[in-house]
Amino acid sequence: MLTKSHKRLEGDVKEYFDLMLNAFEGESERSIGIVSICIIDEQLEKLIRSRLIKNQQASSLFKSEHILQTFYAKTNIAYFFGLIPKWLYDDLRIMGKIRNSFAHKVACNLRFSDPFVLKLINQCKLRLKILDGILKDPTARTHSEMAKTQYILIASRVATYLGLFEYIISKSNLPKPIDFINYDESRIDKDALTKSQFLAAIAKKSKTI
Repeated sequence: MLTKSHKRLEGDVKEYFDLMLNAFEGESERSIGIVSICIIDEQLEKLIRSRLIKNQQASSLFKSEHILQTFYAKTNIAYFFGLIPKWLYDDLRIMGKIRNSFAHKVACNLRFSDPFVLKLINQCKLRLKILDGILKDPTARTHSEMAKTQYILIASRVATYLGLFEYIISKSNLPKPIDFINYDESRIDKDALTKSQFLAAIAKKSKTI
C-alpha cells in the first residue's frame, strides 16, 4: 500500500502543479490566492468524508452554517481526528492566512512577493527550498514570478498529500470505533437499571448531599 502510495504521490504532485499552472494562467495573484484554497478545501472535505459513517445526513455537515462549512473547521477536524500530520496542518493554517490576506486587502493590490505574504510562504514546510535564495533578493528580476510559482507549488503539494491520505484511508477499510463496540439498541433496555435499582441509587446519592 505504501509503495503504491509513494508512486501515486510522485505522479500526482506534477499533475496537480501542471493543473494549477494551467488553471491560473493569466489570473491575478489575488485570484490564485483565493481559488487555490477552494481546491484544497474540496480535498479536505473528501478526506474527512472518507472517515464518516455511511449516512445521508453526513453531507449536511459541510453545508452553509454547519460545523464543517469553513476551511478553518475542516483543517482542525482533519488534524485533531488524526487524518493529517502536524506539518501538513501547519501549512494549511498558513495558507488560510494567505487566502484571508488576499480576500480582505483588496485595495492593496497584494502580491505573493510582498514581504508579509512572502514571510508566510517561507514558513511553509512544503515549499521548494532551493527557491529560498532567489526569494531572499527582492531586486532579482524573477523575484515576483518565483514567489507566485513557489506558492502554486506549495498548494499543489498540499492538495496532493490530502488526496494521498484520502486514498490510503479509503483503500485500507479501517474500522470505525463504533465497529468495535457492536452495541445495538436492543440491548439498551436489557442493560438499564431496574426501578428498584434506580430508586436505591437516588436514595444513596441524597444521603451524601
